Amino acid sequence: MTDQNNQGNAPQRMTLKLKRRTTINVQDASGKNKVVKVEVRKSKVIDPAQEEARRQAAEQARLQEEQRREQEAAERREQEARRQAEQERRRAQEEARRKAAQQESMKKDPQKEEARSKDEELRRQQEELRLRALEEQAQRQAEEARRLAEENSDRWAREEAERQKSEAEEVSTSSSLYVREAEARVEREAENRGR
Repeated sequence: MTDQNNQGNAPQRMTLKLKRRTTINVQDASGKNKVVKVEVRKSKVIDPAQEEARRQAAEQARLQEEQRREQEAAERREQEARRQAEQERRRAQEEARRKAAQQESMKKDPQKEEARSKDEELRRQQEELRLRALEEQAQRQAEEARRLAEENSDRWAREEAERQKSEAEEVSTSSSLYVREAEARVEREAENRGR
C-alpha cells in the first residue's frame, strides 16, 4: 500500500530546463577578434514511469544474458568432457584392434603368446581403470556445471528480489529522487555528446 501512495506522490511528468553559457572568439571581416556570448537553452520532458520501466527492462535483459552465458559455458564444459571420453574410447578400440592383429601374428610361438597375453591383460586392465577415471571425471564436471547453474539461478533470483526491494525503498524516500536521476542522466547525455 505504501508503494501505491508513493507512486501517487511521484510526479507524472517533469520538465528539465538546462542553460549552457559559453563565449566564443570570432574574427569579423576586418580581422578583429570579437567575443560573442552564447546561451543555449534546452528543455526535456521526463516521464518517471517510462524511465523506471526502461531501467527494469535493461536490468532484466542483463540478468537473462548472464544466465544464458553461464548455461552456454556449462554446456561447453559438458561437451568437452564427452568429446574427451569419446576420444579415449576410440583410442582404446584402436589399441584393441592392433593387439588382435599382433596376436594373430604371434600364435605361432606359445611362450611368446603366453607372455604377450599376460602383458596385454595387464595393459587392458590399466586402460579400463584409466577410462573409468576419465568417465568419472567427465561425470563430475557435468554435475558441477549443473550445480553451478542451479546455484547461480538462486543467486540471480535473490539479486533480482533485492534490487526490486531497494528500488521500492528508493521510490518511497522522496520524489526528489526522480528529479536527481533525471538531471544526472541529462548531464551524462550532454557530456557524451560533447565528446
